Amino acid sequence: MRAIKLNHQITKIMTKELFIRAIEAIKKQRDYDIEVAKHLGAAFHNAFEANLLPNNDYLLNILIEILQIEMNDIGTIRQPSWIGYFCWELDFGAKNDHLKVYANDREVPMSNAAELYDFLINR
Repeated sequence: MRAIKLNHQITKIMTKELFIRAIEAIKKQRDYDIEVAKHLGAAFHNAFEANLLPNNDYLLNILIEILQIEMNDIGTIRQPSWIGYFCWELDFGAKNDHLKVYANDREVPMSNAAELYDFLINR
């Protein structure tokens, strides 16, 4: 993180590289959990794979919240967090081809964590 001084206050800004690594780590954990559930589903034929997913919600939720606070991306009921939208609705950018993101009547590319970071910094 780098620090900048604004109005005699020190504000920390997460670096782009750290932000990307954090998002990628969350995605890797989610992908790993899905793979584990598939293998458990093969062993337990009567179980639904979704019910076999490890419960990492506590950890994933706090990591997302830390990113949201650091990037000033606290969502509301009317406007959810961009980070949450990117991770869960856009499937970490994989669905950006058909789920377009618009801000100020302009399409915003959000197919990877770097584009999300750029959007959050420049909005």
